[in-house]
Amino acid sequence: MNIARNKNVWFGLVTLAFGLWALWQSVGFDAASRDYPIAVSALIAICGALIAFNAAMAGLASADDVDTLMRDLAGVGPVIALVIGWGILLEYGAGYLASSLLMVFGTILLLRRGAPLRALLFAVLITAAVFGLFEIVFDVPLPRNPLFE
Repeated sequence: MNIARNKNVWFGLVTLAFGLWALWQSVGFDAASRDYPIAVSALIAICGALIAFNAAMAGLASADDVDTLMRDLAGVGPVIALVIGWGILLEYGAGYLASSLLMVFGTILLLRRGAPLRALLFAVLITAAVFGLFEIVFDVPLPRNPLFE
């Protein structure tokens, strides 16, 4: 069994790392808004650890070869680039709405889930729903674009 070639093990490890990073980030939030992010990031980290452990124990690596793994990773690469771009836009002041709208729109287009106009409509709906959930329901302020303040 070659665990290093098992994409499920790698997915679990990356998910674990992301969950731990998010947990570390959420501990620094103010006391009024950190409970939910801490809980979610801890669950992400736990799920990642369980996925990696389960895949390592199941020995699924024998069915996967390096070519298949590389093909799968190449398909995920553009989505990862969109998420990184989203983070950069947030960091440099584009605000939640603009950066998230671009990321969701790009992701829908990459997944080939409809025509561009339909993808834009769904991107607007998804971005607005998440914005409303955090701003109104959870009362967690999201980054604003200084041009629209």
